[in-house]
Amino acid sequence: MINLADTKASILAGGAAVFLAIMVNKGRPAYDFPGKLVLIGVSFVTMSVLSALVCLWPRVGRPTNNPLFFTSVAKMSREDYMRTVLGPEERDLAKDLAEENHALARIQFWKYAALRTATVLLFIGIVLVAAGWALGTV
Repeated sequence: MINLADTKASILAGGAAVFLAIMVNKGRPAYDFPGKLVLIGVSFVTMSVLSALVCLWPRVGRPTNNPLFFTSVAKMSREDYMRTVLGPEERDLAKDLAEENHALARIQFWKYAALRTATVLLFIGIVLVAAGWALGTV
């Protein structure tokens, strides 16, 4: 789900950035009421892009000795890996899994919060720009 949030945020940020580029090419809006709606809408779309980029930021630092995940396993030789998992000291793999899932859940929570914020800001921004255009600014 974290990768899905990253994908959604990348698409949303890219689409909003294209929208902003189109707005910049349209020139400066007038300073009447419809023009101010367009400016406020563009501000909301800009905040949406920033929120989408915030969604891409959180990452999980993997434990260096957790034998359940490929990033740490890849650093071990086969013998070291077998000794770590099956060796004389019994490793609490359930605890390792619980720690990793907790870290991932926190990251996922914040990613989706930023993604929801970006979506709402984009929607409000597009509605305001459309209202400004409909009221006479182009």
